[in-house]
Amino acid sequence: MRILRYEIEHHAAYPWQLVQGRVCHLRLRTGEALQSAAVLYGDPFWFSGAEKQPVLARSEMQPALRCSGEQYYSVSVPMGTHKLRYHFVLTLEDGDTVYLSELGVTPPLSESVLRPFNVPYVYAGDHPAPPDWAEGFLWYQIFPDRFCDGKENRGSEDFIPTRENFFGGTLQGITGKIPYLRELGVQGIYLNPIFRSDSNHRYDTVSYTELDPRLGGKTDFRVLVETLHQAGMRIMLDGVFNHCGWRHPFWQDARLHGKASRYYDWFCVYDAGELSRLPLEQLSDRRMKVNPPYECFAFAANMPKWNTENPEVIRYLVSIAEQWTREYGIDAWRLDVPDEVSLRFLHAFRTRMRSCNTAVYVIGEIWQDAAWWLEQSVFDGVMDYPLYHAIRDFAMTHTDPLETFAHRIRRWYAAAPEAVHPYQWAFCSNHDVPRALSLCGGNKSDFQLAYVLAALLGGNLSVYYGDEIAMDGGQDPDNRRPMRWTDPEEEIRGFFHSLLRLKRDVLRHCRLTAMELTDALYLHFDGPGYGILAVVTERGQAVTPQSDASDSLLLEAPEGHAAEGTVQGFAVFRREAAYNGNT
Repeated sequence: MRILRYEIEHHAAYPWQLVQGRVCHLRLRTGEALQSAAVLYGDPFWFSGAEKQPVLARSEMQPALRCSGEQYYSVSVPMGTHKLRYHFVLTLEDGDTVYLSELGVTPPLSESVLRPFNVPYVYAGDHPAPPDWAEGFLWYQIFPDRFCDGKENRGSEDFIPTRENFFGGTLQGITGKIPYLRELGVQGIYLNPIFRSDSNHRYDTVSYTELDPRLGGKTDFRVLVETLHQAGMRIMLDGVFNHCGWRHPFWQDARLHGKASRYYDWFCVYDAGELSRLPLEQLSDRRMKVNPPYECFAFAANMPKWNTENPEVIRYLVSIAEQWTREYGIDAWRLDVPDEVSLRFLHAFRTRMRSCNTAVYVIGEIWQDAAWWLEQSVFDGVMDYPLYHAIRDFAMTHTDPLETFAHRIRRWYAAAPEAVHPYQWAFCSNHDVPRALSLCGGNKSDFQLAYVLAALLGGNLSVYYGDEIAMDGGQDPDNRRPMRWTDPEEEIRGFFHSLLRLKRDVLRHCRLTAMELTDALYLHFDGPGYGILAVVTERGQAVTPQSDASDSLLLEAPEGHAAEGTVQGFAVFRREAAYNGNT
């Protein structure tokens, strides 16, 4: 047997191999020019004939992303049984055929020598597929206390947000703005926590079974959800299951009774004596870092950490989320800091949510490369912070030149399978980071570029309340100002109308097929029966891209002159044919 020294890569692991439901998504990367790529696959124990030859099907692979001399190929194959073996058959540019298997790149091999890649036995429910509706979905994030008080937020210009104060937003106020949200073009709302808590952010839950009375009651919530559904919209709740608030009754019972409490093991306690003796005021940030009597979130003593390895904790918290999902028809959950929550809990959460709503969509707040969680199939997608940071550093703060941005996008693309990207959660602002317009220094062209990149490259797109009317705001809590209802910014709102329509009607089913960095960054997308070309320039530079008479301009930067053939900032074109290698 001879190993060939070709630059062709695949591994039987994430992100090269991904199972969703009864479909296996496969990817390979090559630095070699290929005429074609195909995969031969079947059950590893299915043979025919006296010589027991494997029964294999063949599927042609499709070109995925091409960039920097590399070409990705992808294919999705059905798993007729619960397991799979496969190898790749590649035709090189000179017409020679080679195999890619566990052995590496080889000439064609007999079955007795070939070592195929394998997918281990797949158990039903271990690898659920994301719901179809969540592909490329458009969300609107609402910080409930600051969105609408039912009185058009009069006096909001005088309100200075702090960590302690309340403005007075309500669930009824949100319901009253559903026509506004529909007209804007979003398809669903994501609510920051709404359960009973002591703070305006409500990440310090006191009761998971009650709504915060400042926001309204369960009737108000039911009306909100039903009105959304009647309008063809969906709702996502924020699940804070890593920690609770200081006044949560289970925590107080464990604090006061120590090991005698039935809830003692529901938390991560190190020193029961100190826990019962010390008041909250003496549990400073420094104390929680140096000698903590118990685990908490981010050294914040008022947010004790649940022991999410404890089966009783899992049953209690997941059953409550299950009850909200079933009783009110919740469409989606976003889990807060799940990188600190046990994998056992996350598996139970997704499984149980699917048991009461087979089309529920579950995402996680992961700030780093989320491959580990996505490989474990505990989420349909995650908040796409690697994409956000790349967009922020190029389009908003200008710490990265265009070349660096292109490099980071290549790495971002390679980190997740093609089947995962449409369900990732892209954003430019949220309650944890400064508003995009502030990071852009008030420059609306940069602000629009950031959102265009998020819409083009991201899966789901989230608009943080107020971004559509050019609200600014720095670090938390300044990024949580009251919504401005009486002074809309028509230019930016018009931009969002156009962008959201473009994402919903044109970009949703497009896939990135090529990136070219020359005088600008050229991003090519293939859609059903058409192509999309996005041109992104270095800041302050203009280019004249090669165009076709049939190209139609969909969106461009305020300073652009694409109609005259010049692009500055960005421009997005629709093409009647898919990308053929020419810019």
